[in-house]
Amino acid sequence: MNKIVIRRPEKKDICEIHNLFNLVIEDTFSREGFEELIEQMDGIFDEKTNYLKEDFASKGVERYFLIAEYENKIVGTIESGPSSKLLIESTNKTYENSIEIGTVFVLPEHQQLGIGSLLLKAMCKKLASENIKEICIQSGYKIAGAVWRKKLGKPTFIVDEYWGEDYDHLVWCNQLSRVGDIIVNDG
Repeated sequence: MNKIVIRRPEKKDICEIHNLFNLVIEDTFSREGFEELIEQMDGIFDEKTNYLKEDFASKGVERYFLIAEYENKIVGTIESGPSSKLLIESTNKTYENSIEIGTVFVLPEHQQLGIGSLLLKAMCKKLASENIKEICIQSGYKIAGAVWRKKLGKPTFIVDEYWGEDYDHLVWCNQLSRVGDIIVNDG
């Protein structure tokens, strides 16, 4: 897949980014077998749209988004910001002052093509330029968890059955340089 452009979002992109959030959340919940959890889907959508608002309101200081664009279509997102309440709770406050990377969303038809890795690589480069030393990534989805396990290895924290039977919450906290090296070597 050639010509992926990684860039900052602009106000004109908000509607398209919201549509991407909605499509990826619905697809993820469907593949995980959670289609009936409408309230949780809505909550995640609201959280992500609020994060995007924080980015625009703070000009990228409080939250910082990047988007991936292919043939003038937004196909992916990633954001970084302060530790979420869930991260703080699931790590017993160990990483409450860390930077969290999240909202690594790629449209279903563009997944498994390296777009998420490109976004993560660009975010790691941005955070390194700010002298950030450590980042956290978390997931409660089995499919995403498998991807992160493959890239980052064993989770730093596992909260057993946090999301229900057989659905653990996984947290990886790593040195930024280590994550960057993995992504560069992994593609």
